[in-house]
Amino acid sequence: MSSIILEPKEKLTESKIINAEEEINLKLPSDYKKFLLRTNGGYPEKGAFMIDFGHDRIQIGHVNYFLSIYDGEHSNLVDYVKTYTERLPEGLLPVAYDDQGNLVVLKINGENKGKVYFWDHDQEGYDDYDPEKPEMGFVADNFDKFISELGKADSST
Repeated sequence: MSSIILEPKEKLTESKIINAEEEINLKLPSDYKKFLLRTNGGYPEKGAFMIDFGHDRIQIGHVNYFLSIYDGEHSNLVDYVKTYTERLPEGLLPVAYDDQGNLVVLKINGENKGKVYFWDHDQEGYDDYDPEKPEMGFVADNFDKFISELGKADSST
């Protein structure tokens, strides 16, 4: 199943992605780059997803909008990375947000590299990344799986 993404930003090129990577000093994961080349942000027609906070605490999240690489000020990936660098645990890349300002993030290095998590800004305040901490919830093993599962939680409620 492929999620339908509405109102994407302008079409991206590899060179624009490289420029963004240089500006934020990060290498974007290949599955996320493919997504950006295909859609460059936008909002999903069906955006619900499951979040596992551990200890039998599961909840449903909802993607409001995927971040984009473009020159505008809203939902701009480069701006989000710069804004959240000091707030997010190290090694997390924001890729989307919900209507409460919480983020869907990709782990871009270390033991859990490639996994997708939900970051609850109301619970922030931890120095080290630990998926067991209350502000972090597990979402998917990788970005492609996250996209393919997106919207399925809509029908399970």
